[in-house]
Amino acid sequence: MFCQSERSGESRAADGAPMTGFFAALRMTCCGALRVGSGTALRGLAFTLAMLVAALAVRAETPEGWRISPREIREGVRATVEGQLAAFERENFSAAYGFAAQGIRRQFSAAVFAEMIRRGYPALVRHARREIGLVRDNREGRAFVDVTVFDARGKAARFRYQLVEERDGWRVEGVLPIRAQTRGEV
Repeated sequence: MFCQSERSGESRAADGAPMTGFFAALRMTCCGALRVGSGTALRGLAFTLAMLVAALAVRAETPEGWRISPREIREGVRATVEGQLAAFERENFSAAYGFAAQGIRRQFSAAVFAEMIRRGYPALVRHARREIGLVRDNREGRAFVDVTVFDARGKAARFRYQLVEERDGWRVEGVLPIRAQTRGEV
């Protein structure tokens, strides 16, 4: 399987759909790094993932037009997030992958997903406890919730879970680190 068309240089998902932007770059990086016998490339993958995570760090702001979700949406979103975090705790990446949105599953195999999480989001895998914040949605099938995970020493890491409603319920379409707001920053 090729991650990039040899003729056009275009990145494509496993189903042949074209990929663009962040996920295309990440997919091409991961595919190159996960080829058999490329130990050096795996170290490069860790660095690349760290750089991408840092570049995508978001502030804990509420986008305009998003409401505090009604009970049915809150329960669905929280169940999905709790389920994926519980799977990460057990290091059951196959189960965690099942909570991913179709778009993520088209772009990343289960093996690439597992490696991405292990190397790019270790706090989600090795947390001692977690707190899930208010669920907000845009009334159009998209929601987000901020999650704080704590390690055994009490050190916190914050993430924004972005979800999409699919036929079978809410699915995770992205998890972004939330960078701490510094004093005086607006």
